[in-house]
Amino acid sequence: MKKIILLLALSLFLSNCKKENNNHQSPNLITNSGFENGSSFDLSHWTGNLANYSTDTPNNSGYALQLRAGWLPDEGYAETVVGNLVGTYDLQLSLDYKVLTNNGAGRVIVYKSDRNGDRTELISQELPSRSWQIIHLNFMTTLSTFDSLIIHLSAGSTELGDIRVLYDNVSLVTN
Repeated sequence: MKKIILLLALSLFLSNCKKENNNHQSPNLITNSGFENGSSFDLSHWTGNLANYSTDTPNNSGYALQLRAGWLPDEGYAETVVGNLVGTYDLQLSLDYKVLTNNGAGRVIVYKSDRNGDRTELISQELPSRSWQIIHLNFMTTLSTFDSLIIHLSAGSTELGDIRVLYDNVSLVTN
């Protein structure tokens, strides 16, 4: 009888123990990753050209960034700078995107910018989907004191017609 009570007590104790979560998510290094401030569309911490908003979002709430392709040589784009990182990093860029038009595609590019403003492309991906998709791009880089990363979202340039691309939930985290 003592063994049964001891087993019940032990199983009760173990069932109440919380499992330790070793999947620690690092913080998002991008400021204003969802293009919102409260209930308003917000492009703060982003620069660009031909940017607007859309209420078509992957989770059906809030706002997404809408980029329209520019007429050559203009480009429809938005970009943000991530600075204050020094060392070698294993990073993951994730974002939701959707192409609204039947022609064209979006593109995401990660640049490394040095103290002179010179850019080196670290990774890029064409984004052709006509429905909401999430992508994850993994890359490694070494950054010095005056280096920064530039996350560049694009709808491109065209002479053929209207190209519009939506972006939302942009995150850059360390792996």
